Amino acid sequence: MSRLTLLVLAKAPVPGRVKTRLTPAVSAVEAAELAAAALADTLAVVASSAARRRVLVLDGEPGAWVPEGFQVVPQVSGGLDRRLAGAFAGVDGPAFLIGMDTPQVTAELLDVDLSAAGAAIGQCEDGGFWGIGLGRPRPSVFLGVPMSTNQTGRRQRARLVEAGLSVQDLPVLRDVDTMADARHVAALAPGSRFAAALGRVAGPRGSDFPVEHLYDDAVRAGQSLRLVALDGQPPPFDIARWTAAADPVDLALLERCEGVILDVGCGPGRMAAAIAGLGRPVLGVDIARGSVDRTAAAGALALRRSVFDTLPGEGRWDTVLLADGNLGIGADPDRLLRRVRELLRPGGLLLVEPEPAEVDERVQLCLHTADGAVASETFDWARIGGSAAVGRAERLGFSLEERWEAAGRLFLAFRLTPDGAEPLR
Repeated sequence: MSRLTLLVLAKAPVPGRVKTRLTPAVSAVEAAELAAAALADTLAVVASSAARRRVLVLDGEPGAWVPEGFQVVPQVSGGLDRRLAGAFAGVDGPAFLIGMDTPQVTAELLDVDLSAAGAAIGQCEDGGFWGIGLGRPRPSVFLGVPMSTNQTGRRQRARLVEAGLSVQDLPVLRDVDTMADARHVAALAPGSRFAAALGRVAGPRGSDFPVEHLYDDAVRAGQSLRLVALDGQPPPFDIARWTAAADPVDLALLERCEGVILDVGCGPGRMAAAIAGLGRPVLGVDIARGSVDRTAAAGALALRRSVFDTLPGEGRWDTVLLADGNLGIGADPDRLLRRVRELLRPGGLLLVEPEPAEVDERVQLCLHTADGAVASETFDWARIGGSAAVGRAERLGFSLEERWEAAGRLFLAFRLTPDGAEPLR
């Protein structure tokens, strides 16, 4: 018989306490139903394993849903690092711990041989880890490791190595944090309780999935998205380029930046990171948490905030950057340009990348995953070409200083008039 103890670290599936990131796409009750299904799948796989001991390390009260053969122990209080340490403190030999967020896991994945390696870790696509094992209890290897970040898995693995342990790397899995994750995982395990529960609560497509969450998921996982316009004419959308490093065309734009720079709609942060790499002061602003996290990881400051929210340094920014068609933010270019005017100092510089086509329209869009499995809710966007951008900007107190093209992309440089006033019309 195996000497392995399998630990399942979980929360009782109570509405409002589990899977909160699945809302508002589903209700809190439905999110709890999905959590219960994921936990049931995980416990069933653990029950089918050859482990000598099975322990549910639970936050909350156990119910009839706990299978026979499991010892239930409460989680210790404190952060996740302390709860992990507490779970391993209760074992006396080799142990492997799994969470409740990977219902696609198999018994084979849990059959970890810790005799040849001091530790094992299975990392997640979002930077966390789905499972971790130790040949003997060493709770201290968890304490102080930053949890719930896109660097947690890497940092935890490094801690294991620092402790002198040889580390076995297990397959990378995707855990369920968001609805896009849920659909992806359900597709991997179509016969699971989790897939059945998702079908009940979210239907086959979930076409009203929040656009911010879908984009956020794609940025975190480096996945492709397609932008679909309801009029059949999709605007350019190049997430692969946005998640890559700044290219020579980007750098030529950034060389024109002056002073302290605000990158509006910074996305995954390639522009802000390149500016920071040049030793220039820059702040990125974006509404997607994944974009802000990725920008920060690349070495640039970023805020998760709308450009229309209160921002630091209003009226004192030397340069505002609206790259990658971001003049379309909010589907109201005049409102956005007025907001930029509030942010810039008098005489400040506005750098804009409009669409290369001569267009000036408001469109409804939605995002699709590359395989079409998930579609977002619709949202409004403005498609603005060069002539329209110049006309709007000049009416709102900006003067055109430069226009150039490179690699099929169009760029405009405007100067805010010294008094920042909107001309009378």
